[in-house]
Amino acid sequence: MKKILTALLILATVGSLFACDNGGDAEPSYTLTGTIGSIKSDGFMMTVTEGELAGIPYFVKTSDKTDIRYEAKPLDKSKLVVGCRINVIYNGMETRSIPPQITASEIVVISIPSSDIGSETQSPSTKSIGAQSEEFTMKATVVEVMDGAISVEVTESEYAYGRYTVHISDMTVIESEVGLSSGNSVVIVYGGQVTLSLPPQATAIKITVTE
Repeated sequence: MKKILTALLILATVGSLFACDNGGDAEPSYTLTGTIGSIKSDGFMMTVTEGELAGIPYFVKTSDKTDIRYEAKPLDKSKLVVGCRINVIYNGMETRSIPPQITASEIVVISIPSSDIGSETQSPSTKSIGAQSEEFTMKATVVEVMDGAISVEVTESEYAYGRYTVHISDMTVIESEVGLSSGNSVVIVYGGQVTLSLPPQATAIKITVTE
């Protein structure tokens, strides 16, 4: 009899858990603040500019269901241009790819670098070494080739110096006949967003192996 009562208690507990699960709780939402770096037909690359993920690039997928707003008004997707500062709201799901990919349910535009819609304002917390849409170049020697990134020692640059971790995404253009290997001399084109970590991290737009 005691075993039967125990079994019934377990079933009742499990049943209550499922009842709570189906209680209609709203889907969780998460927000990333960043700057658009490049645009494709199904989304755009964005570098996070605030929080613990600052400096990390994301590919943000958009669809016809993505709600895009600017100053509380609907905004056409075509107005999302390179340099836009935005908040991306998504459900917390992301791929384990490099860069990680998320699907935006909402996009709230903070500023647009265009004279016809507002003026560009930059948050003090933005970690940047120049204008958001600019590209920068460093000459470096490859120290180590890793999965989705390379460690380099900068030999010549206006801003960068020392050891850097340079991430390679699906959108990175690599000009080399033999690939990347330790000891290569390379020219790296990257955006102005870098992390404040040790070593600093950036994402390559283009890597050219010179020798």
